[in-house]
Amino acid sequence: MSTHDSSRRRSVVANLVVTGIEGPSVDILEAIHKELARSAEGSTIELLGSPPNAFVCIETDNERSSLALIERARDLTDELLSDKPATASNLFQDPLGVQPNARVILDIQGSGARPRLDRPLGRLQKSDESGAFVMEVGRAMYQGLKKVARQGSDLTLRVNFGHFILQSYPRGRTCLEVANTDLSRNIFAMIQQSDGPLLPTDNQTPSAADVVPEHIFEAHWEQGRLQADIVTMHDAQEPTKGSPGYQMNRVRTFRVKPALSEFSLTALSIGRKFDWNMEAYRDEEVDKAITGADRYFTSATIRMQCRGSEAHPHIILNTKHKLAKVFRDVTTRSVYRFRWRTTPYIVEIAINRRWESILAMRQPPKVDFGIAMYGENWDRRSQGGIQAAEDTWGDELNLLFGDEDGSAEDAEGRVCRFVTVVREVQGILERA
Repeated sequence: MSTHDSSRRRSVVANLVVTGIEGPSVDILEAIHKELARSAEGSTIELLGSPPNAFVCIETDNERSSLALIERARDLTDELLSDKPATASNLFQDPLGVQPNARVILDIQGSGARPRLDRPLGRLQKSDESGAFVMEVGRAMYQGLKKVARQGSDLTLRVNFGHFILQSYPRGRTCLEVANTDLSRNIFAMIQQSDGPLLPTDNQTPSAADVVPEHIFEAHWEQGRLQADIVTMHDAQEPTKGSPGYQMNRVRTFRVKPALSEFSLTALSIGRKFDWNMEAYRDEEVDKAITGADRYFTSATIRMQCRGSEAHPHIILNTKHKLAKVFRDVTTRSVYRFRWRTTPYIVEIAINRRWESILAMRQPPKVDFGIAMYGENWDRRSQGGIQAAEDTWGDELNLLFGDEDGSAEDAEGRVCRFVTVVREVQGILERA
């Protein structure tokens, strides 16, 4: 690869040539050309020459953009020449040291079955393969995140804790949710311990036991998802008196979630309560919405219902309205957010109440819960506008996995550190 300045046009030009491989290199160059041209706005990407002397010409107006595209071209070349592209889904089995006579059995619960270790009496052995496992998963995650960095800024990145194998679910529920409500109560009881690793996300909340949820309403139709916040409305004249009212606010519309993720990595943990999965997927907000939807949902009657220490919204919508038959898979989500120790990572626990339709909301909901983990900088597009992909998903992962203490010298090392943090969170959840 060579670069030079063209003073006449004030541009920076780089040429990519692929040599030393078996088979036609022009196929690889065509793939690189298409991928770079798709994401390199403001730059000129051309496939020039003819085999065997074909090459990709990258022309930009500044050196910084040129270096970024050169790095992307190198990553694409490595990916296309490797035996396992980073675009593939990744599946790993977490090693767990057990006695030789341990058995794996199916724990059948309702309509689903979950693999469980039937451990003989005795102390669980610690696997000596965990270090190699972290390195293997971290390497695959790093390659996947580099691929994600080229996809644009309309992506959502999450680590989800749930069941991802041999589990069947009712319609409308995904593998990210767990229906065992007793387990969710145990998790909340554990979190509320004053000396636990899960902390409030702000300085105003005294302890994890004082964290209150945010409430969200979701409804789907054939072309997308509608989402609204449920907010408290006080009397403007006497805000401290009387019971507060509640209303849907910030009604937003999103496209249908694609069936395939941009990147997915799953670590199965037979014998534990949770597997975990990292997923990057498009969750694109759009301006166009169903006519009248804002007015219909903001007119809902909402009151809070309390069950023990938990409060959740009870929503009454006009079932005779024409939009009542349009929406399906309706959910209210009560979302609790905690900070993992003093890191920039947020652990989110959502209690979900689901109905098949608006008409079905007259009946008791199906209740499940989901646990996710993410970095507070991962969703910068939702905090004041969309930013360039390089700023949020850059190859060095400085925002994604900041190297604050200097213990990891490179991006791949920081990702491996993050895998260790995920496993620590998984270990804490295991105690519930």
